[in-house]
Amino acid sequence: MVKFIKVRQSDIDESERKLGFTIPKSLKEFYLKYGYGNIPSQGYNSNLLMHPVTAANFRLHTEEFDGFPDIELYDDYNRKYFVFFEANESLFFAVPLNGSSESVFAGKVKVANSIPEFIFKIIENEDYYLPLISGGNK
Repeated sequence: MVKFIKVRQSDIDESERKLGFTIPKSLKEFYLKYGYGNIPSQGYNSNLLMHPVTAANFRLHTEEFDGFPDIELYDDYNRKYFVFFEANESLFFAVPLNGSSESVFAGKVKVANSIPEFIFKIIENEDYYLPLISGGNK
């Protein structure tokens, strides 16, 4: 069973102050309705739906992400996407910054049509996205 931790509007406001911009609407709505936290793993994944401030820290390379291995590889990606989910230390998922889509992406590969769909799929099968991101079929 997945139990998320409540996110307050003040948490989102703090994140947005740190970032200097508004986080994507679909993510903000998900945070306020469901919260954040870990989805239990059957293997070695962390499956962390990041707290809004943690997601800001990832983007800014601060706090827990200061010195994180290869984080600079996400700098170009961060211009178009907002990372909010850590599957493991080398795989992160994001939503577009421009609000043009509510879809979830791993790199440039769409893995779900929405955050709720993505979370549901992770709960059902935490590795469901592997064939998608490796170029295979569903």
